Amino acid sequence: MEVIQKGYAIIINLISNVTSRISEGARYNIMFVSCFLITGICVFNSCYDFFGISVSKSTLTNLSCLLMLVILLMSIDRKVAPVQVNTAFWTAWIICFGMIFLTSFMHPVNHHYFMWSVVCLFGCPAFYLIWQNRQDYDYIFEIVSICAVIMSYVFFFANLFCIPFINDSLNVRFVGIASNPNGVGLICVGFFAAALYMSLTGKGGRIFFMISAGISVGLTILSQSRTAELAIAMELLVGVIYYLKNYTDINWKKAVTRVVMTLVVLSVTTAAVYSGITAMGKLDLNTYAATEVQQGIDTAGDRFNNYNKDLNTFSSGRIEIWKMYAKEFTFFGKEKPGKGIDSKVPQTRWAHNNYIDISYSSGIFAGLGYLIWLLISLGFVIKGVFGRRGKDLSFMFVVMAISGYFVEAMLEILMFPATTHLAFILFISLMPVAAGNVKNARNIR
Repeated sequence: MEVIQKGYAIIINLISNVTSRISEGARYNIMFVSCFLITGICVFNSCYDFFGISVSKSTLTNLSCLLMLVILLMSIDRKVAPVQVNTAFWTAWIICFGMIFLTSFMHPVNHHYFMWSVVCLFGCPAFYLIWQNRQDYDYIFEIVSICAVIMSYVFFFANLFCIPFINDSLNVRFVGIASNPNGVGLICVGFFAAALYMSLTGKGGRIFFMISAGISVGLTILSQSRTAELAIAMELLVGVIYYLKNYTDINWKKAVTRVVMTLVVLSVTTAAVYSGITAMGKLDLNTYAATEVQQGIDTAGDRFNNYNKDLNTFSSGRIEIWKMYAKEFTFFGKEKPGKGIDSKVPQTRWAHNNYIDISYSSGIFAGLGYLIWLLISLGFVIKGVFGRRGKDLSFMFVVMAISGYFVEAMLEILMFPATTHLAFILFISLMPVAAGNVKNARNIR
C-alpha cells in the first residue's frame, strides 16, 4: 500500500500547487455546494418517479462521480506523504472492488456496481490519504452533516406539500414522494445520523439539528420500514454512548444536559410530525391519498408483530430470496436477469442483502472481501463504544454511519455512495478506519 500511496502523493502534491492558492473559504464553499448537490441527487434518486421525470440512473451516477471528484480536489490544501494504514482493511477492500471491477468486463453488471468499484479502487485511496494527512476529519464530517440536515427539511416539506396529490398503491404504509416506503426510511437513516451528530457536537444551532433528527424519526415510523427503524435505533444507541463516554471527561454536566435536551426535542418533534401527517391525511383534498396515509398510520407497529409468522414471512420473504441467490453463487459471478433470478417473484430483482447481491454478481471472493472490510469497520464501532475513553469526538459520526449502514445493508441493497445517501456518508466516514492509527496517522517517512 505504501507504493500505491507514493504514486498518489506525487499526483496530489502536483495538484496542491494549484489548490493551495485557492482560499480556504472558497474551497469550503465549493465542497459544501458539491456535497449538497450529491445529497440532493441521492434523495432525487428515490423520488423522481413521483414527479414523472425520466432520468437515467447512469446519468445520476456519473454526475455524482464528477461532484465527488470536485470534493476530492478541493480537499487538497497541503502536500501529503504516505501514512500508516490498516493492512487487513485495505486487503479486503482491494479484493472486493478489484473483483467487482474485473467481473464487470466478463459479463454485464449493474452500472452502479462498475462505478462503485472505480470510485472505491481509484478514488477512495487518494481521498483517504488526503484526509489522513489533514487529520481534521470533523471539517468534512460537518459539511456532510449540515448538507444532510438542510436536505431533511427540504424532503419533509416536499412530502407535506405533496401528500394531497399522492396516488399511492401500497395502501398501508406512508410512501410520500419516494418510490416506496423503504425508500423513505433509507433516506431518513442517513439524515438522522447527521442530525444527531450536529445536535451533540455542533457549535451552534442545536435546536435546528435536533428538530431535523425528530423529523427523520417521525417519517421513518410512518413509513413502517422496520430495517430503517432498527438502523436509527442503533445509531442513537451507539452515538449517545460514544458521546457520553468521551465528553463527560470534559464536562459531564454539559454532556448529560445536551443528551437529555436532544432526546426531549427529538421526541416532541417526532410526535408533531406523526400528528401533522395524520392531520394532512384527514384532509379531503384527495380522498384516495387521505385514505392511504391514514391506513398507514393506523397500522404503524403491526409489522413488528411476529405472532403466527415464520421467519421467512416476518422478513417479508427475504429468507427465501437469500436461499435462491445463494444457490447461484460462482467464483466470478453471473449476469442477473432483468426481472431477477425468479421472474415470477418481482422482489428477487435484488437480493435485499449487499453481501449476497455482490457474491451473486461478482463472485464469492468479492462478497467475502466486502464482508471482511465491513466487519473490520464494525470492529471500529465496538472499540469506539466499549473501548477506552479520550477518543476524538468527531468519530461519533463514524460509529453512527457504520452502524446504520451495517443494519440496512443486511436487509437492503446499498451500493453506490453517490446515489444512496447512507452509503455516501459511510464511505466518507471510513477514512479513520482505513488508517493504521486512528488517533494519529503518522507519516511513514
